Amino acid sequence: MKDFFSFRKFIAPVLIQIIYWAITAAAVIGGLVMIINGVSYRYSFWSEGISGILILILAPLAARLWAEYMMGFFEMRRNLRDVRDILLREAYEREELKHNHPQP
Repeated sequence: MKDFFSFRKFIAPVLIQIIYWAITAAAVIGGLVMIINGVSYRYSFWSEGISGILILILAPLAARLWAEYMMGFFEMRRNLRDVRDILLREAYEREELKHNHPQP
């Protein structure tokens, strides 16, 4: 809980995944409804049925691209934190080596 209030733990990645799955589910359901409506009314298949197929394919793809883009910021932050930790550890080790083995 302390990490949450000090902003070391983010809730945005979880929310991004929830939004992604909600958009994907809505796109699949909406696309299937449009396809079924287009098939049931033969004259409207070319307008509603094709639109349903496009929504069924393109909306989850667009949602996935958006989610990956947003999650990329959190991944970059995590990687930068790892790099910082490595650099601090190396700096500490170099400083400790200087104190333990004085150079002439």
